[in-house]
Amino acid sequence: MINDYEAKTPIVPGMGTTHPDTPSNEDSISKLNGLIEICKDGQNGFKDAAEGVENSELTTHVYEYSQQRSEFVGTLQGLVRSLGCEP
Repeated sequence: MINDYEAKTPIVPGMGTTHPDTPSNEDSISKLNGLIEICKDGQNGFKDAAEGVENSELTTHVYEYSQQRSEFVGTLQGLVRSLGCEP
């Protein structure tokens, strides 16, 4: 099976060509920065929730969700930097 990364020509028609509805770098950066803020809010929310849970197993899972959001933030920030901007 071939995927989009291995294909010589795009599987999706029009992929790789500029389309009038394609967002600009500025639009993409703005949306990525919005997602970064949402993930940071989620990270803090899960951390606060974990601190209020008395069940240690549940606390562990909720802290993991907080850490996961932190990783999302790092990935999204890397994407913004790859577009030439600071997150």
